[in-house]
Amino acid sequence: MTIRVVDSVSELRFYEDSDPAPMARNDCVCVLHRWWGPIGMLTLMNGDMSRKLLRELADELINRGIRVVFADRAPGRQLPLFRLVDDGDFKGLHRLVLAEVPLS
Repeated sequence: MTIRVVDSVSELRFYEDSDPAPMARNDCVCVLHRWWGPIGMLTLMNGDMSRKLLRELADELINRGIRVVFADRAPGRQLPLFRLVDDGDFKGLHRLVLAEVPLS
Protein backbone atom coordinates (compact mmCIF):
# COMPACT_ATOMS: atom_id res chain seq x y z
CA MET A 1 0.00 0.00 0.00
CA THR A 2 1.12 3.55 -0.70
CA ILE A 3 -0.18 6.78 0.83
CA ARG A 4 0.72 10.08 -0.72
CA VAL A 5 -0.01 13.30 1.12
CA VAL A 6 -0.68 16.25 -1.15
CA ASP A 7 -0.66 19.71 0.36
CA SER A 8 -3.64 21.08 -1.49
CA VAL A 9 -5.12 23.43 1.13
CA SER A 10 -3.68 26.77 2.25
CA GLU A 11 -4.96 29.51 4.54
CA LEU A 12 -4.57 32.94 2.99
CA ARG A 13 -4.52 36.08 5.15
CA PHE A 14 -4.76 39.50 3.55
CA TYR A 15 -3.45 42.77 4.97
CA GLU A 16 -3.84 46.24 3.46
CA ASP A 17 -0.62 47.19 5.29
CA SER A 18 2.46 46.27 3.24
CA ASP A 19 4.42 45.28 6.38
CA PRO A 20 1.97 44.08 9.06
CA ALA A 21 3.09 43.28 12.59
CA PRO A 22 3.28 39.55 13.44
CA MET A 23 -0.07 39.56 15.27
CA ALA A 24 -1.78 42.27 13.19
CA ARG A 25 -5.47 41.89 12.47
CA ASN A 26 -6.04 40.81 8.88
CA ASP A 27 -8.45 42.50 6.52
CA CYS A 28 -9.59 39.28 4.89
CA VAL A 29 -8.94 35.57 5.32
CA CYS A 30 -9.92 32.53 3.23
CA VAL A 31 -8.92 28.98 2.44
CA LEU A 32 -7.49 28.04 -0.96
CA HIS A 33 -8.18 24.50 -2.16
CA ARG A 34 -6.04 23.40 -5.09
CA TRP A 35 -8.45 21.25 -7.09
CA TRP A 36 -6.51 19.97 -10.07
CA GLY A 37 -3.96 21.45 -12.41
CA PRO A 38 -4.41 25.20 -12.68
CA ILE A 39 -7.81 25.28 -10.91
CA GLY A 40 -8.40 26.54 -7.36
CA MET A 41 -11.36 27.19 -5.05
CA LEU A 42 -11.66 29.84 -2.34
CA THR A 43 -13.83 28.98 0.66
CA LEU A 44 -14.53 30.23 4.19
CA MET A 45 -13.93 33.83 3.16
CA ASN A 46 -14.29 36.39 5.92
CA GLY A 47 -13.57 40.10 5.76
CA ASP A 48 -13.38 42.66 3.00
CA MET A 49 -11.71 41.86 -0.31
CA SER A 50 -10.70 45.13 -1.95
CA ARG A 51 -9.59 45.37 -5.57
CA LYS A 52 -6.05 46.00 -4.30
CA LEU A 53 -6.10 42.76 -2.28
CA LEU A 54 -7.64 40.93 -5.24
CA ARG A 55 -4.74 42.03 -7.46
CA GLU A 56 -2.29 40.74 -4.83
CA LEU A 57 -4.24 37.47 -4.64
CA ALA A 58 -4.19 37.08 -8.43
CA ASP A 59 -0.43 37.64 -8.53
CA GLU A 60 0.14 35.11 -5.73
CA LEU A 61 -2.07 32.45 -7.34
CA ILE A 62 -0.49 32.93 -10.78
CA ASN A 63 2.92 32.42 -9.15
CA ARG A 64 1.57 29.16 -7.67
CA GLY A 65 0.48 27.96 -11.12
CA ILE A 66 -3.24 28.60 -10.66
CA ARG A 67 -5.02 30.19 -13.63
CA VAL A 68 -8.73 29.98 -12.71
CA VAL A 69 -10.22 30.29 -9.25
CA PHE A 70 -13.79 29.67 -8.08
CA ALA A 71 -15.48 30.98 -4.95
CA ASP A 72 -18.69 29.95 -3.20
CA ARG A 73 -20.42 33.05 -1.89
CA ALA A 74 -23.58 33.58 0.12
CA PRO A 75 -26.51 35.00 -1.84
CA GLY A 76 -26.04 38.72 -2.39
CA ARG A 77 -22.30 38.61 -1.61
CA GLN A 78 -19.90 39.31 -4.44
CA LEU A 79 -16.19 39.54 -5.07
CA PRO A 80 -14.65 42.18 -7.32
CA LEU A 81 -14.17 40.92 -10.92
CA PHE A 82 -15.62 37.43 -10.21
CA ARG A 83 -18.50 36.33 -12.47
CA LEU A 84 -21.36 34.07 -11.48
CA VAL A 85 -21.39 30.75 -13.37
CA ASP A 86 -24.86 30.30 -14.88
CA ASP A 87 -24.74 26.66 -16.00
CA GLY A 88 -22.79 23.42 -15.98
CA ASP A 89 -21.06 21.64 -13.13
CA PHE A 90 -20.00 24.92 -11.49
CA LYS A 91 -23.40 26.63 -11.64
CA GLY A 92 -23.86 28.97 -8.71
CA LEU A 93 -20.15 29.45 -8.05
CA HIS A 94 -18.26 32.64 -8.86
CA ARG A 95 -15.33 32.33 -11.29
CA LEU A 96 -12.30 34.46 -11.97
CA VAL A 97 -9.82 33.92 -14.79
CA LEU A 98 -6.66 35.33 -13.25
CA ALA A 99 -5.23 36.52 -16.58
CA GLU A 100 -8.17 38.97 -16.76
CA VAL A 101 -7.21 40.72 -13.51
CA PRO A 102 -5.46 44.05 -14.12
CA LEU A 103 -2.29 43.77 -12.04
CA SER A 104 -1.63 47.51 -11.84
